[in-house]
Amino acid sequence: MADGSNKEVEIDTSIGDLKSREEDIPGRLNEMYELLVHVKRGQDTLRNVFDDKIDSLRRDIISTIDDKIKAVKVDIDLSFCDIDDRIKTLENNTKHLRSLHNLIV
Repeated sequence: MADGSNKEVEIDTSIGDLKSREEDIPGRLNEMYELLVHVKRGQDTLRNVFDDKIDSLRRDIISTIDDKIKAVKVDIDLSFCDIDDRIKTLENNTKHLRSLHNLIV
């Protein structure tokens, strides 16, 4: 023993007690079976709960990523619109300067 004490375990070997234990084996086996079925159901329920939570998390993550991608796309589109406007302004100014140059020359 870990605590250093020597405890003896008494084993009851009386015939009457062994006989009652043998008769109780089917009942105990049924109890064990019912416990195993109960544990299995609990595990199945837990597995389903975890699967549902993981699916929910996946949907939330994908939704968040999609929203961020859409926001970045909008930002990019706005940036390109701004650049397009600047190019258009530069183009108009260049045309105007050409016109002025042609009038002077």
